[in-house]
Amino acid sequence: MVPVLSEGSFTRAHFLEHWASGTPVVVSNVDRRLQGRWNPEELSHDYGSEKVFPVDCETNEATKKPWKAKEFFQYLQNPDTNKPPMKLKDWPPSKSFRTTFSDLFDGFLRSIPVSCQDIARVDGKFNLAAHYAKNGNAPDLGPKMYIATGSEEYGDSHGTTRLHLDVTDAINVLPWCADRKSVAAVWHIFDANCAGDLRQFIHDTYPNLRSCDPIHSQCVYLSDDVLASLASQYGVRPWTIHQRYGQAVFIPAGCAHQVRNLQSAIKVACDFVSIQNIDRTLALLGEQRVHRLYNQGPEDVLQLHTLLWYAWLSTCSSINVADQFDMECIEGKSLLWIFRTITDLVSICRWRHAAWFRLVHLLSWAE
Repeated sequence: MVPVLSEGSFTRAHFLEHWASGTPVVVSNVDRRLQGRWNPEELSHDYGSEKVFPVDCETNEATKKPWKAKEFFQYLQNPDTNKPPMKLKDWPPSKSFRTTFSDLFDGFLRSIPVSCQDIARVDGKFNLAAHYAKNGNAPDLGPKMYIATGSEEYGDSHGTTRLHLDVTDAINVLPWCADRKSVAAVWHIFDANCAGDLRQFIHDTYPNLRSCDPIHSQCVYLSDDVLASLASQYGVRPWTIHQRYGQAVFIPAGCAHQVRNLQSAIKVACDFVSIQNIDRTLALLGEQRVHRLYNQGPEDVLQLHTLLWYAWLSTCSSINVADQFDMECIEGKSLLWIFRTITDLVSICRWRHAAWFRLVHLLSWAE
């Protein structure tokens, strides 16, 4: 059962009780703090001249000719429900969300639940990615918008987002949908420990996918019938989340997941790196490296070893000015815990990549 919390009624410790166990978490009522112009008419007015390439969710292919964003937002409000859903993925695809949609960026940050902001915000002190040096070419972990039509009538054979997993944690907020009273999207999220059985089942069910990693390739969506077969054959069942307007879904690193919109909706998501799931993030880097070598997968934009190094330097710096902290208080104990954990991880990485870490160390001093 996925825990559903309500914004303003839980503490960080309460959230971490669930999060540390590798369980997804849903937080309702985040729209109370959300600011910005998020509905299609407003986005069309503000950014309608932008060129976009909508993706057909059945073929997973983008249109060859660009649309104006205004045209897509018009279709979003009046989609053809007999056709496959259409989506904009990772919008803007190659530009910074902060610079392209500065007002929306600030509004999204405000929507992150107060008790989770230190963990999930791009500048949160317990988000390891936030400690990257300003001149260190930090990875772009979002936010990005995911905008798609949806239809219950079209069926569940093709979802809006196919089965995949991420090496980072993520928060996904739903600031607009066509009908606020109804479920906007159905999520299926699998326990990270089930990935092996999930891959084997997909290879058995879809023989044409045996030459690739069926999760990293993002080439399949599991229908309700297929999910039932998975449960009967392997005993593997996903967490099912019915995301509504104003809800945030937190997805732990390494949890394979898929999404199907039941209606037109706008979502905005951002990745982060929590200390609770950093061991899983490290383990997944090897999987993605193999997939990248054999299947031309995406490049490693996270650069986790560099990220950990900067987080360690940042924490060392905070320890060195410890007169700002009472080390017996919750914040002080959290700081020391992060320092010790990252020190262990950096020691492991340094042992594996000794020459590389010596170079990074020299460069950090050169700065």
